[in-house]
Amino acid sequence: MAPARKGVYGGEVPVSQYSLVLDVDDTGLRRLSKTRARIIVAKPSGTSKPNVAWLANEPSETTTIRWDEAYGLYAAHVPVRDCAQIAIVAAVHPAEDCVIYPFAGTAFGDPVTDGRIPRRHYDVRNDDRRPATFGLLQHATINDLAVGAPLNAVVLPPGLTADFAAVTTLYVWTQAGLEAGSIISHVPADAAVVTFDPVHRARRCRFDDRTGTFAKTGGEP
Repeated sequence: MAPARKGVYGGEVPVSQYSLVLDVDDTGLRRLSKTRARIIVAKPSGTSKPNVAWLANEPSETTTIRWDEAYGLYAAHVPVRDCAQIAIVAAVHPAEDCVIYPFAGTAFGDPVTDGRIPRRHYDVRNDDRRPATFGLLQHATINDLAVGAPLNAVVLPPGLTADFAAVTTLYVWTQAGLEAGSIISHVPADAAVVTFDPVHRARRCRFDDRTGTFAKTGGEP
């Protein structure tokens, strides 16, 4: 059974641990260094394509990313524009699923239970008088260095509710000029799509020097 964490407002938050290893050989490192490209990892919500760079890291021979399936929620300023880092003004982590978190402009309020919200869905309601940006956030370690950043971004007008569904799919590519938690207008068509499930919790990808892309090796680390 997976371990569990206590939510900020009580209740058990189930945790499932996952890992991704990214390998880059010397030729690949020289190529990426020349273009100042970083390794970008994005994680969508629901069926949408990612619109935020979750992680951005300098390439190394082996990059090991570990995370668990505990999620948070954040609120941020608007507007959001391409490549801009999200300016978080309030957050709750870990958040509980199956509830609605109201946001009044400076902080999230106590969650409200709603039986219509499925498991692994996290909802927010904008109770402020102004639009705000909301989304999921998640923590990870990159080569044992702890990081945390938003996963997605949605601008929500006053009085409306947004639903965010947790998924375990990652998109991996290289790009210059991006920081973790930055808005992205599109995901490259050749980005590696890496899927995880309770049986396959660990994956490995290798950088292809010829194509400049990552490819799954088919084996677990």
